[in-house]
Amino acid sequence: MTDSIMKNGRQIYRVRCKTCNKDRGYQRKEEANKNCRSCENIVKSTGKIHSEESKIKRSAWNQGIDVADFKGFLTTKDQRDRYHFAKIVRKVFERDGFTCDCCNKYGGKLNAHHLESFSTNPDLRLELNNIITLCEPCHLQFHVEYTRKNNTKDQYLKYKEEK
Repeated sequence: MTDSIMKNGRQIYRVRCKTCNKDRGYQRKEEANKNCRSCENIVKSTGKIHSEESKIKRSAWNQGIDVADFKGFLTTKDQRDRYHFAKIVRKVFERDGFTCDCCNKYGGKLNAHHLESFSTNPDLRLELNNIITLCEPCHLQFHVEYTRKNNTKDQYLKYKEEK
């Protein structure tokens, strides 16, 4: 945001998309750390987080360095995925109508549950089709029976059938 001009008595800055680094033209300072319309529409329509390449571009830009000089993320991939997962949870609850998939209880304390384990399936972590809504008692009981790691969709289907 070093390049700026005055327009209608206001200071405006040359800004770039925080995801794809595309020039977004001159905007107010408050609009500087946002996506361009294309990137924003992709996130809204697909619920998907951006590619690793675009994350690297954005991170390099945020660190004030060239992509060629990028040495690595300041946070681990697991930390980034957990942060993005927290943003996806609301979409999952809305999709499922705030209702437990197992006992059909509406509302209460809800948990987002990965059908294929978060820890062993990094490529499925943020896929909406891999996440379902469970009430807290059903979620806890599932993990009591099947532990916390290496869970599969088949285990969940068996658990749901037995319940």
